Amino acid sequence: MRRLNAIPVIWLGLGATVLWLAVWAWLTRDGGPVPELYFPSPEATWDRFARMWGRPYIGSTLIEHIFSSLYIVLLGWFLAGLAGVPLGIAMAWWKKLKWIVFPLF
Repeated sequence: MRRLNAIPVIWLGLGATVLWLAVWAWLTRDGGPVPELYFPSPEATWDRFARMWGRPYIGSTLIEHIFSSLYIVLLGWFLAGLAGVPLGIAMAWWKKLKWIVFPLF
């Protein structure tokens, strides 16, 4: 297998990112084919991001919203593991339980 050199891969990634940003900016420019109502421009997105980072939105800053969402996701993952691992072990031990529970999953 051919191994790529890291430097050209980095430049390729940066170039692709710049190209996508340029296409995005061109599509959402004033008078462009995509109205800002449907797809905001990179400048508008950055402005809203910066505003949410510093000023609260619905009572919380962006970082607080991120941690709140992360808490919900990790709690759900933990609870699913708490239920799923014992159920999986029980399904492996008792074939009748497997055939009862298996159609649900």
